[in-house]
Amino acid sequence: MEVRKMRWNEIFRRIIKGITHAIVFILNSLIKKIIKKERKVKKMREKKKEEKRHRRGFRTAGLIIFILLFLDGLWRVSSGYNWGWALIVVCAGIILGGVRIVQQQERFIIEFWGKFYTILNPGIRWIFPFLMKTRAIVSVWEQSIDLFPEKPSIDFSGGGTAELVDPKVWLKIEDPYKAIYNVANWREAVKEKVENLFRNHLSNQRVEEIIDQRTLHDWWALVKEEIVKGETPGPDPEEEILKDWGIRITRITVTDFKWSEEVIRARREVFEAQRKIDQEENLAKAAVYVAQKKAQESGGLHGEIKRLLQDKYGYSSDEATKVASEYVKYFKGAETGRLIDWRTSGEGGIYEMIVKGIMAIEKAKELVGKEKGKREK
Repeated sequence: MEVRKMRWNEIFRRIIKGITHAIVFILNSLIKKIIKKERKVKKMREKKKEEKRHRRGFRTAGLIIFILLFLDGLWRVSSGYNWGWALIVVCAGIILGGVRIVQQQERFIIEFWGKFYTILNPGIRWIFPFLMKTRAIVSVWEQSIDLFPEKPSIDFSGGGTAELVDPKVWLKIEDPYKAIYNVANWREAVKEKVENLFRNHLSNQRVEEIIDQRTLHDWWALVKEEIVKGETPGPDPEEEILKDWGIRITRITVTDFKWSEEVIRARREVFEAQRKIDQEENLAKAAVYVAQKKAQESGGLHGEIKRLLQDKYGYSSDEATKVASEYVKYFKGAETGRLIDWRTSGEGGIYEMIVKGIMAIEKAKELVGKEKGKREK
């Protein structure tokens, strides 16, 4: 028994040892892959930096050479060599012809013999004329593109159509290289892409939802949320556009919606119904306020009933107090909704009902007294 137990312990120990070695091996492999990837990325970055330095050094060396030739031409002219003027003119033309002034919001795409060479950043830059040319000037600040220039009617789910008034997509170019070389016309590409996404989003919405969302002014966030968190989740369109074309979409703006006649008519009916409801609520609030104000000014409902019983029906102070207390206790449970209904229907409030009740009771007492007197006679 003891030997069997030792065998099981040995087997268990070996299993644990094997699992531990496997975990260590997997972690070691993952760490090596991560380190290898980081080294590769770092090497690529260093290579790009080195190429950038070489290109800058090449252009700087060329500029220095032409400046020296220009100075040599000046010296030749001063020494009496007339051909020095030709050297001066040629060097001056080359130097001035290669100067590029790049604004803060611009990036210059430069090609060398038809192949991408570099991107010029803001400042005074110089390139070899005739050998290098400016492929494109890219603005990197936020800019807009008009959407739906043909002004189509958008059909909403549940019925209703509308035209968009001055819809625009706002964007920033973060990678000028991708915007120029990865797509033939980045403006048209972004316009068509965003139009399709925005049209699909609007087509899946109801008119009421569009009216509620219109105050948010964040249509692009709604479009992305519908795609990423929808029934069939898809990739983030903003990240796709940024990865493919180097352009980041910041927002979509719509000044207004030009609704169809059926939508306007339906909204008018809803507005009229809401206006009537608001009017009734305001009348009800006014009725409650008037009733409360009247009760406060008259010393309270209890005092008003007591005064009525004493002045009009000749009750003593104790009798009037008891009767008023019973009436108030009985009608104290009257709900505000019932009071509102009485006031808005023109039938009066609790006080008027109590007065009518007292008058009915007194009239009944008077009739009973008369009937009793006739019998005694």
